[in-house]
Amino acid sequence: MCRVWYRILVVNTIRQRFPKMAETSGKLAAKIKAAVEKDTRSIYALAHAAGIGRTQLGMFMRGESDMTLTIAARLCEVLGLELTDKKIRKS
Repeated sequence: MCRVWYRILVVNTIRQRFPKMAETSGKLAAKIKAAVEKDTRSIYALAHAAGIGRTQLGMFMRGESDMTLTIAARLCEVLGLELTDKKIRKS
């Protein structure tokens, strides 16, 4: 129980101190969630293909937990998602 509260405290502190990073993280999570919802496979099948726990993926989809970058990368690979550079506009 103590670890859960510590994690919530750390995540909230990071979001307060680095709002731009939190916004970017939220956008990435939203895109992954949308791809999972669009995929025809079950949560179990996606989790199995990515080598992660069904419970972990389910908690992420319900917004109860975040996932590490390593796990997100595995899931993105299974979903066919790719991280690309954002075009920077010159003024």
